Amino acid sequence: MQKKILLVAVAAGVMFLLAFVAYQQFVPMRNDTYDNFPSAKVVKPMKPQPVPMDTVVVPVPTTIDGISADIEKETMLDTTALGKERAGEASVLQQDNSSVNNLGTTYDPNNL
Repeated sequence: MQKKILLVAVAAGVMFLLAFVAYQQFVPMRNDTYDNFPSAKVVKPMKPQPVPMDTVVVPVPTTIDGISADIEKETMLDTTALGKERAGEASVLQQDNSSVNNLGTTYDPNNL
């Protein structure tokens, strides 16, 4: 019985110690400790990098009509891609359906 009590007391002490360490990790530092840190480096702005020759620069529309036309083009591309995806998935489902139908005609329990 005393071993169990001692074990519980040691376990509680270890838990308290772990909680204290975890608490110390998340407690914000006091203001006076910020003065001890070295100041951050000042980052100089970078020079603009030249555009590689193989990169295609797409013109950005400047008018409302140009922006609307670009949105409409993107919408049509998305619709086309979704249509192709839908057709591909439908063909896969059709193949699965036909294989299930063929299973019903080829399985004969009397041949076992």
